[in-house]
Amino acid sequence: MATLSDFSLPEDPITKNSGINEIRNFGDLITKLIPYIYIFAGFAMIIVIITGGYDLLTSQGTPEKTKAGFDKIAKGITGFILIVASYFVVMLMEGIFKIKIF
Repeated sequence: MATLSDFSLPEDPITKNSGINEIRNFGDLITKLIPYIYIFAGFAMIIVIITGGYDLLTSQGTPEKTKAGFDKIAKGITGFILIVASYFVVMLMEGIFKIKIF
């Protein structure tokens, strides 16, 4: 049976192999920040969907406010899908060109 001491958290990508020489250029910095950017994008999508839902609930049947609420939700989901799709395109390029990007 597994105990709590058998489990460990994954290594933090920013502090792993930390050193002043690890980040040599802007690309290295972005590579280290990518996991956090995806987490932020997920939270941003949730907030946009909640505010869009609030706009829908408080529209009182007004067509302009209802449309604005639906547009906000659609734009939040579309933005998140674009971010996820960009990640998969980068992974595909890694596989095709046999290079390490992340």
